[in-house]
Amino acid sequence: MDKVESISRAQLQPNDYNNRKNFDPDKLAELARSMREHGVLQFLLVRPVEAAGEPRPRFEIVSGERRWRAAEIAELAELPCVVREMSDNAALECCVIENLQREGLTPLEEAEGFRRLREDAGLEVPDICERVGVKKTVIYERLKLLELDAAGRKALEAGSITPRVAIPLLQVREESVRARALDEVRGMSVREATDYLDREYLAEQRQEDYWQEGKQRRENEDEAAEDPGWQAARRLGEDPRYRPLAREIPNAPAGVTWGKLAEELEVPRVWVVLQDGDEWQEELRVNAAEVEKRERARCELAGEPCAIFGGGVPGAGAGG
Repeated sequence: MDKVESISRAQLQPNDYNNRKNFDPDKLAELARSMREHGVLQFLLVRPVEAAGEPRPRFEIVSGERRWRAAEIAELAELPCVVREMSDNAALECCVIENLQREGLTPLEEAEGFRRLREDAGLEVPDICERVGVKKTVIYERLKLLELDAAGRKALEAGSITPRVAIPLLQVREESVRARALDEVRGMSVREATDYLDREYLAEQRQEDYWQEGKQRRENEDEAAEDPGWQAARRLGEDPRYRPLAREIPNAPAGVTWGKLAEELEVPRVWVVLQDGDEWQEELRVNAAEVEKRERARCELAGEPCAIFGGGVPGAGAGG
């Protein structure tokens, strides 16, 4: 149960998980003048903590560190507090959420708060959205800011760049190139900086990615086209008569397919086409020559071309 007490300022201590690190001296002085004139209008939330060897109990500030700092300037001896028993996780969550709901945090302080809620308090992003009252995109963008190097963080704190500029800046992959880009966009408006980064850096990266993906795709296609197993699978997939018969083998590794010609030709399995990583293999099954003979006879009676085998079943005549 909560208790309301007037506690000596000397018995209070700040916590280690407060994401607010910057306290404006002018605003603290203004708050101190108000506290001297009107008193402390909002109670601090504190929890009792271990105080080995201390003659008096100690209390950790969960909410109200700014008021505690201002009270020191105002030379107030005691502060009104709500004392509550809280676990470490509950105290962390309460402190960070309370700060995030207030104005005055820097983007990096907000980012650190979201990180602590996710990693230390174990909250998922949807839970943070609900408790803090912000959108998912805001949380993910703020968390992305933690990837900035020291120079990027300094520029952000100084106001040389904004979070909306920092996000595309982080998309510049090479660290040395990113440092040059940072120097070039300092002081630009958001629109100028984002357009500049896209035009001078990101467009070239996208073009390089497109070229590399195309190159890899062509290499994969060339390699596969030379493989008999890939050719057999392609013929099976392209023939409209047998496309409905192809299916995934239950409990088989990804990429394993089975041409179920056996159901129509009344013979055992014909072949299995296996994909193992980037390598295609073909295993002929049970009397491939007999399969070819029956299929050609069926096609001849029906007056249809026997297109599925092309020039014959790959490996026909091999023992099954």
